[in-house]
Amino acid sequence: MIRPFDVATSVLTTLGRLGTGMRVGALGKRPVQPLELYEFEACPFCRKVREALSILDLEVIVYPCPKGGPTYRPRVREQGGKELFPYLVDPNSGEAMYESDDIVAYLFSEYGDGSVPLALGAGVLTDAQIQSLILYLETLK
Repeated sequence: MIRPFDVATSVLTTLGRLGTGMRVGALGKRPVQPLELYEFEACPFCRKVREALSILDLEVIVYPCPKGGPTYRPRVREQGGKELFPYLVDPNSGEAMYESDDIVAYLFSEYGDGSVPLALGAGVLTDAQIQSLILYLETLK
């Protein structure tokens, strides 16, 4: 039953963001080395970062960090000091950061035209919309 729920929340989130992440946007310079993203699938904030990476057509190594995951979660704690996701590492600039809004702004500033799409840049409004949708769908389970 969890898989249909995951698919439903994914589809509804995409619709709520008007398809953001489904096509490439304005591109800036290209990184020499792939970016590193530590995240987990069910996290709406991680999804927001994945959408930004898609829009910018960036090469990224994704490290899955599910709850209780023994492989990459400890690495995030060692590098950043806490287990908080998403966590982005850019080996090209030496930047490493938490917080989806900060990551999205950084990505568009560094590798785009500097302008964050409205559907990703609405900050708390966008995040609240996603969280409300997920909570609603959980009541339907």
